[in-house]
Amino acid sequence: MIKNILWDNDGVLVDTEKLYFQATQIVLHELGIVFHQHDYLKFMENGTSAFELTKNCGISEDHIAIKRQRRDSIYQELIKKEDICFPHVGTVIKELSNQYTMGIVTSSTREHFHAIHEKTDLLPYFDFVITSEECHYHKPHPEPYQKGLEKIRGTTENTIVIEDSIRGLLSALSTGLKCIIIQNALTRDLHFPEAWHVIPSIVELPNILQNSRKQIPNFKIGNRTQMDAD
Repeated sequence: MIKNILWDNDGVLVDTEKLYFQATQIVLHELGIVFHQHDYLKFMENGTSAFELTKNCGISEDHIAIKRQRRDSIYQELIKKEDICFPHVGTVIKELSNQYTMGIVTSSTREHFHAIHEKTDLLPYFDFVITSEECHYHKPHPEPYQKGLEKIRGTTENTIVIEDSIRGLLSALSTGLKCIIIQNALTRDLHFPEAWHVIPSIVELPNILQNSRKQIPNFKIGNRTQMDAD
């Protein structure tokens, strides 16, 4: 029976992936690099930085570091200005918090994470948060969800992961955890063949979790099971 839920943050709880893409696109354009959404999705899948594209462009490491800082500043400004709340997330999270122990496992930095959740009222429903600073390796490496599993004191049988990306799915699977994918505007056309479920909206999640509990036990009656007797 599922008792624990480990949540990704960006693209699942808050609609921020598109803003991070926009900020990255702006800065790479300033460096003369054309950066499309499909490029961003490839880097997301591999868990690598889009600034890998600058390696063969003759741009100094110092200048790249400055541009990374500029990307982060643009991203934080977009967070402040844009609506980052997915519909129904608050209602579903509140409902599930009464039934499950829940934590957030995110690749966001602590600074970005707190900037995001200054605009939400979600954090009281979670027992802990693991940000990128707390991991040596990031998704798709298993370490983030291994740490999450330890923190929540769960097992691979009673804990699931909620994600939106391939790298998040791979991180969960390599930890031995089932993963439910919630699609968003960036990932709705991607395929997640090894996900436990793929759903278009968080509103479908409570029913999936409830149905997973409805497993009929095979009570033995003599040499027959209850299901045989029926």
